[in-house]
Formats: sequence, C-alpha cells, structure tokens
Amino acid sequence: MVAELEAQLVRMNVGRQMVGAGNAALKHQFPTVPRPQQGPTCVGQIRYDCLMPWILRRWGSLWKYRCGERQHRIEGWSRIGGTVDLLVVGGGINGAGIARDAARRGLSVLLVEQNDLAFGTSSRSSKLVHGGLRYLEQMEFSLVFEAVSERRVLLDIAPHLVNPLGFLFPIFKGSRQSLATLKAGMWLYDGLSLFRSPKLHRSLTPADVAEEEPLLRQEGLKGAPLYYDCSTDDARLTLESALDGAAAGATVLTYTRVVGLLRSADGHVDGVRVRDMLSGEEREIRANAVINATGPWSDRT
Repeated sequence: MVAELEAQLVRMNVGRQMVGAGNAALKHQFPTVPRPQQGPTCVGQIRYDCLMPWILRRWGSLWKYRCGERQHRIEGWSRIGGTVDLLVVGGGINGAGIARDAARRGLSVLLVEQNDLAFGTSSRSSKLVHGGLRYLEQMEFSLVFEAVSERRVLLDIAPHLVNPLGFLFPIFKGSRQSLATLKAGMWLYDGLSLFRSPKLHRSLTPADVAEEEPLLRQEGLKGAPLYYDCSTDDARLTLESALDGAAAGATVLTYTRVVGLLRSADGHVDGVRVRDMLSGEEREIRANAVINATGPWSDRT
C-alpha cells in the first residue's frame, strides 16, 4: 500500500519526506513552481502558489463587503430623524413593494425589518405567480383578472425572475369536472388575461399526453389541457423590489425592530420607536402614515 502511494505521489510530481519512526507520517512538501505565462495550472495537484491568490481575493472581497455593509448601515441610521411621509414596518414582498411604489412616486419612505428581507413567508411561498384558475369555479372573475394583470406586470418588469411554467390538468373518466367544462374554463382564463398569458393553453389528446408524460396513467384518460402560469424566486424578487425602492430614494433598514408605537394627541399612530438589533441603539421615528406590512405577525405588531 505504501509503495503504491509513493508511486502515485511520484507521478503527481509532489515532493515527499518521511519523518519520525514507528508510526511514521507522510508529509507533503509543495514546491513553488514558476507560473506559466498563460496562468497557473492547478489540475491534478495542490499548489499553494495557486490557492493563496484566490484565498486573498476572497478575503479581500469579504472585507470590502463587510465594510461597505457597515458604512451603508451607518448612513441609513444617520438619515433617521424628523418626519417621513411613509413608514413601512415589515420587509417582506408587501412591505418592499409598498416602499418601492411610494418612493417612485416621490415620497420620503423608511422601511424597517427586524430580521433580513424576506425572512418570513416571502421566502417560504409556493414560488408561483399565478392568476388563480380555481377561482373561476367560484365566479371570482374580478379577482382572476387582477391576478393575471399583475402577473403580466411582473413578467414585464422582472423577466429574469418570473418564468413561464406549464401545468398539465389530466381528466379521467369519472372526474368531477368534464373535459368540455375545463376547456371552456381555459379559454376564459386566457381571455381574462387579454390573451397575454405566457403561452396560450393547449388541449392534449391521450396520445399527446402519452408522448409528453409517458409515466402518467393512461387508463381512463380522456384528455389533458396544458396551461401556463409562472414561477419565481420569491426571496430574490423581494430583495430586488427593496433595492429598486432604495435606488428611488427609500431608506431600508434591516435588523431594526419596532419596540413601541408613538401616538398623536388624538390617539392615532404617527410613529414608532425602533431598536438596532446589532448595537442596541434606540430611536424614535415620526411619519405622516404608518403601514403594518408584517404579514402573519400583523396582530402582534
């Protein structure tokens, strides 16, 4: 075994040295080899002269990021003071979207989040941007129209985050919904989107289904409409909404917890008291309007 290991080390052109006695240990010596003009080749052997520049670059990038993050936080806290037009509590997709929209309309906006952006349900969703096909059965046409319209907006402004996703809806003998009813619903669904769905639906025959999804049970299959909604990276969509709001002038502070509400003389909430979760510093913020966008935690806020 030792002879084979030594032969392998020779082939890898790695120096070796046997030290000690009894339970001797094999230590590798990594000679510094002059780098080729085209850059070092590190395939097949470990070379410190290859790894060290990479390690230094990684640590340097991390250091610059941490310094930039700290400076950004200091600048954000320095802007707290006076009265803002809108204070948004909660850094999920709703809070980030509200802050973005208000900042783009020219309002002074402050968003505070006690954890990181998209910490809660906004990073634990179904990852779907859908129009709500099932609501057609309940005659919620206005709701479906609003949903498919917003889906179109997201496709236009964030095509790198919102991607078409096909859904196959197989209908078997004895199914609650008939194939004809489902086909009519698909046309209505496309119509409510003003035929601007990612792709128009298709009605597949059993033979088409066998070709598209050969593992799907064929016995009793009458057909399967194929329709399209969209999928998304929910956390990244939240992050980019907040970044766009910040670019429009909003101040976004994470790890900033609301510890108390401020009220005017008539009892209306006109501000909050916040605590920096990293330093423990507390400040009071006044606002012309305060929006609670904490999602499932709304009643606790």
